[in-house]
Amino acid sequence: MKRNTCLFVFLAYCIAVTLVVSAPAHAQKGKDAPPAAVTAHFAKAFPQAQKVKWEQESDGKYEAEFILAETEISATYAPDGTLLETEQEIEASELPPAVATALQNDYPKAKPKEFAKITRADKSEVYEVEIKLKGKATDVLYLPNGQKAE
Repeated sequence: MKRNTCLFVFLAYCIAVTLVVSAPAHAQKGKDAPPAAVTAHFAKAFPQAQKVKWEQESDGKYEAEFILAETEISATYAPDGTLLETEQEIEASELPPAVATALQNDYPKAKPKEFAKITRADKSEVYEVEIKLKGKATDVLYLPNGQKAE
């Protein structure tokens, strides 16, 4: 009897671990659901991701929006599973000083709304700032040295 109880507990544990590990890879079904190569690479890169939401972009890339360590992050993948970039929300105080200065000089009347740090596949970093300009939300990109980026 004791042996059956131990076996049951062990099997329940194995099932629970399998569900937790595979949850990010199977977070969404439907038209925006990414290919298996994308979900496999995502699950390996972000095993602790929570609240994963996938979207297929108009250019065929797949973007996962998720929470990791209480931070909103997005990751963009090519259909073959290649990670193209990650974007992490940051506070204004986390902008490099050169970016903050350039933003103020370039858009003195703009009202910044959101800030993000983008890390591209080649490990280069770009800072994205959403500003309200002439009543319209616009994203501007800067390199860490304050130069505008594309």
